[in-house]
Amino acid sequence: MPFYTLGQWVVSYGGRLGFHDAGETPNTQVAVHDLGNGLTLVQEVRNHKTDRPFLNGAVLIAGEEGYIACDLGANVVLYDRAGNPKEKLPSSGGDHFANFVEAVKAGRQDMLNADVEETHISTALTHLANISYLLGHQAGHSELVAALEPLQVNEDCVATLNAIEAHLKENGIDLQKEPLTLGPRLAIDAEHEKFIDNPDADRLLTREYREPFVVPPPEKL
Repeated sequence: MPFYTLGQWVVSYGGRLGFHDAGETPNTQVAVHDLGNGLTLVQEVRNHKTDRPFLNGAVLIAGEEGYIACDLGANVVLYDRAGNPKEKLPSSGGDHFANFVEAVKAGRQDMLNADVEETHISTALTHLANISYLLGHQAGHSELVAALEPLQVNEDCVATLNAIEAHLKENGIDLQKEPLTLGPRLAIDAEHEKFIDNPDADRLLTREYREPFVVPPPEKL
């Protein structure tokens, strides 16, 4: 059975830096997820120019033995640790939104490009990271280090922070004038898909719907 989990906790930091517009979505963001069982997932977003090695696409998945890079055309290539291409991987490609609609219309789950539970969990991980970010406050380097250094995960979180700060500096971002936003570490009740003892975070799991377009809570289904 596939290993799907929301993890045990998440913490995120970042900001919309150097983009002086009306946007609210961070253009630079790091999220650290403790998935349990010794597993760590780190999500990193960079919208400024970067020379990070092996980023031969829009999405980079880094593992212990190498890297997987995927461009917006859904071309997926496996690289070794030195950045040498090893294999082109199969991809469902196409329009995933249209695929979902067509599968619903046909009443055929087997038409889906990905399992529903898998896509729910992978999307939820991003939402959890964004909730940490939304509850955050601006912080300097020392405060960020103090929050990240004690995290007991399979990631050098301070090294990642240093790399992000160097990346921003290379792109002309003055972190004294535009500090990063540090979110709280949020404990997760994965079984019930909510946070532990954090009503402020729980409120951001949903929204106030506009009648009659209301998604009822599970207890009212």
